Amino acid sequence: MKRFFWAKFHKTNGNSWERKKNNTEADFWHLMAQKPVGSTIHIPKRQFIGESRELDKKVDQTIDRELENIILK
Repeated sequence: MKRFFWAKFHKTNGNSWERKKNNTEADFWHLMAQKPVGSTIHIPKRQFIGESRELDKKVDQTIDRELENIILK
């Protein structure tokens, strides 16, 4: 992973190995490349759409409309 992080740093830093000011993305990759081997990275939980009556209604309407279009053709 360190090789990947260094490559991303190099790419986002304008193909330079020296850190430039005000380049937050390059700073992120630089910090990731500097992490000690074996350290853990916390990735926050992603929120997905759960069950919803409104969503179910829209999905049903879309399916019905598409089926009618197929049958009428």
